[in-house]
Amino acid sequence: DLWDSEELYSPVPEQTGQYNYWDKNVQNFSHTPVENQVEGTVARALVWGDSTIASDGIIKDVRNRMFDEFGDSGPGFLAVHVDPRWSLRRDIYRKPSRGWSTSTIVHGGSASDNYGLAGTVSRTSTDAYSVLAGPKREDGRQEIRKVQVFYETAPNGGSFSVEMVDRKETKNTKSSERTEGYMGVSSGGGRQVTLQAHGDGDVTIYGIALENNQTGVTWETFGVAGSSVQSMKKQSKSHLYTQVVHRNPSLIVYWTGGNELGYPSLRSSTGKGYKRVYRDTVQKLRS
Repeated sequence: DLWDSEELYSPVPEQTGQYNYWDKNVQNFSHTPVENQVEGTVARALVWGDSTIASDGIIKDVRNRMFDEFGDSGPGFLAVHVDPRWSLRRDIYRKPSRGWSTSTIVHGGSASDNYGLAGTVSRTSTDAYSVLAGPKREDGRQEIRKVQVFYETAPNGGSFSVEMVDRKETKNTKSSERTEGYMGVSSGGGRQVTLQAHGDGDVTIYGIALENNQTGVTWETFGVAGSSVQSMKKQSKSHLYTQVVHRNPSLIVYWTGGNELGYPSLRSSTGKGYKRVYRDTVQKLRS
């Protein structure tokens, strides 16, 4: 009953030729009415960007249109703690306690070059917690039935627990070396999820994915104000690859540009330098 990475996910197949971000899962959705789609099928979209999506303005409208067209499978991947001046999701509930220290790909500060799927990593050595919930509905917050936690293990790692309405799982992140971990929890349904660190060591969380077991799509936005192709260089390629694979996306969107206007490579007549860096960034997400 665990939403286990080894059982649920398989590596993204290698692709060649021109970039094509739409796989057959999304194509099937785009030609199949909601009422005729296979029950429980989820097409996940991962969307990286800068201030244009960090404030959840236009991108919120895109998300809602996708839900109206294909069905709403839940909020998807969320950081447990953010500075709302730099990133937010207007439709979800996120209430972290004090005690979290958060680093992003824009401002740096991570102990390694691992910043997680959303470019935001949170750490604590205290009994800090974070409560997450989906959008409001007529009968309350959206029901959540599946949770996937992305975390780090390390020699000084501590433990944390994930609690839903009818389920509680605990994970110890202590290990002989720094690496990544993934934990899945399934529930009969609930309105919120609580991640609680136990204060017995360092707990590092890359994020939590929330889904509701309904047929449809997730539109998971990872906007950090000020981000650019330069910011993505802070991310370990192998780390980001593993994070992406464990969300098993059907669509990848990379949406930056405004913060690069002062780059010397954009002032050239051909823009070849910028094209190369941008292509390398996109390839990092797809490799």
